[in-house]
Amino acid sequence: KSQYTTVVDVVLDANGALESIEIDGESGSYVVDNCVVEAFRIAGPFPNPPEQLIANDGRVYLPEFGFTLQIGHARVPFTGVDPRQNVQFPGILKATH
Repeated sequence: KSQYTTVVDVVLDANGALESIEIDGESGSYVVDNCVVEAFRIAGPFPNPPEQLIANDGRVYLPEFGFTLQIGHARVPFTGVDPRQNVQFPGILKATH
């Protein structure tokens, strides 16, 4: 399988803290599904939710929030050059001895 989609229902409190997350659509891979849930837990809190998203009960509901993991070949081959700095192998330059 080259594509996995996980759909979650997310509820945040008015401050952006994760209140709950439930898998609404499984990808077919427990590992991928679990990564989506853990990513939400690690990434929170989500500061300053827009007022338009805050429901009357003070929560933010993000139903059917989908994530797709597509597995395939890289489109651009790795050249060892960091395009942001135009430096070859930038990690080596920052290494400590």
